[in-house]
Formats: sequence, structure tokens, C-alpha cells
Amino acid sequence: MANQGAHSVQNPAPMNRGTQIGDYIVEREVSRNQAEIVLQAVHATLDRVVTIKLMAPARVRLRDADSKLVREANILDGLRHAGIPRIYDCGVLADGRKWYATDVLAKGTLADLIAAGARLEIAHVIHALAAIIEHAHEHGIAHRSLRADHIACATDASGHTLLVDHWGDARPMTSITDAATDVHALGVIAYQALTGMMPFAAPIVSMMLARTSVGALCPRIPRAITALIDRMIAADPLARPTLTEVRLEAARIIAGVETPTRTRNIEIDNEVTRFDIALAG
Repeated sequence: MANQGAHSVQNPAPMNRGTQIGDYIVEREVSRNQAEIVLQAVHATLDRVVTIKLMAPARVRLRDADSKLVREANILDGLRHAGIPRIYDCGVLADGRKWYATDVLAKGTLADLIAAGARLEIAHVIHALAAIIEHAHEHGIAHRSLRADHIACATDASGHTLLVDHWGDARPMTSITDAATDVHALGVIAYQALTGMMPFAAPIVSMMLARTSVGALCPRIPRAITALIDRMIAADPLARPTLTEVRLEAARIIAGVETPTRTRNIEIDNEVTRFDIALAG
């Protein structure tokens, strides 16, 4: 990962079209918050469009913001997976703000798909995300902030392509609990996709239904899927499967169950399911 020389930005806010950052020319500002500005830019020579993450002007003197962006850049630089943004470059502006450039992410997120009631393949989602985070774990990194809205999702004729973003809270793993936390987060995403709610909201519904597991809330889902999700969100971190076990179990489910088809909400005997599953014949 090359570290380019500083380039002056006369007016850091807003970041205007045509402003140069390193070897990149800003095309537009995508978003901003108190910590960082996200830009779309194009390389001055190469035919390469990138996303640039840049410290916000107000954060330049804050050491935690500086270290978080640098940590995220170094983590991305050490990972090589199609489901993780690829880092191309980094540098420091004349005003001291650090930045780095990565792949352009899809506009939509997995959270958007879930909210829209899109057709999802839960076992495939679990398998894809488990493989991505497993790669990070193999390199000693726990994501620690895995959420549906932190997963970029591109949709084409072949289905949904997932890419895990937001590595700013990632840390080197120091115990089995670090890995188990990511497993739990992945289980929460699957739970949310199936039920339309977060697990912490489930006790209210469970009291109404006198049921407790995700299988009780989604009776049409094959037991193999709901049992896996229940294990992933177990209260005891030691009771959760490893990401390797999750990935392998999801692969077995995929081999034996046809694509889950998203349907309208159907109320059956006071139980609501958001998916209809056709078993392979």
C-alpha cells in the first residue's frame, strides 16, 4: 500500500468536484458524518474509480479518529478477499487529515434488502458472510461491527453479491470470545432477515406465541437453518459454532435445500413467516 505525498486542499468542506487528493480527482461527495467524509474519485491516469474515506476537518486533532482510520486502512491492506474492499492507496493532506482509497461499494446494503422484503437466500447469505469473516479470522482479525447495514449488496441477474464494509472497529483477536462475537452478529443478521425483527425484540413475541426459538417464529423454514441460527445467537459464547462450522453447515444446507423464496407475510395459526421454502425433491 503506497503512501502518497500530501496534496493541499484549500477548502476542505465541502469537498468540491475536481479537487485532487493524491493521484485522484474528486467526482462527488457520497456522504459525511462527524468523523469522516466519503468521496467518489477517479485516478488521474488510470481508468479506476474509487471510494475515498477522509477524516472530517473537525476530527483532525483527535487522536482516536486518526488511529481508527489508519487502523482500518492497515486491516484492509492485510486482507485479500472478494468480499472485502480492496485498498489501493493512502496519504495525508496538507492540513494533516489522513485518507485512503478503496473499491467503489454498491449503493444498497443488506439492510435495505431486508427492509424491502427482497427475495433472499438465507443459507447462501450465511455461507457468503461466514466465508468473508472467516478469512479475517484466519488473519487474526475480528470485525466486531458486523451488521446488515454494514454489508454492501449489489444485485444482478445472478443474485446478490455481498461485501463487508466498516472495518474501523476491527481488532486483532485475543480470545475465543472475539470470534464468537462475530458469529453472534452473523446469526443476528440471519434472524433479522427471517423474522423482520432483532433477537432482543423476540421475547415479547415469544411470550405471545409461547415459543422461544427462531424455528417457532418461522415454522416453514427447514429445521437445519433455524437450528444453525439458534446456535449462532446462543447466550453462551462457548456454545456458538465456529465460523468454519457455520460455513460448512450452510454449504450442506445449500446442497439439500432449494432456494428460499421470499413471499408476502402469511399469518398461519398466529405464527408469521416471511419465507416459503421448497425442499429439493
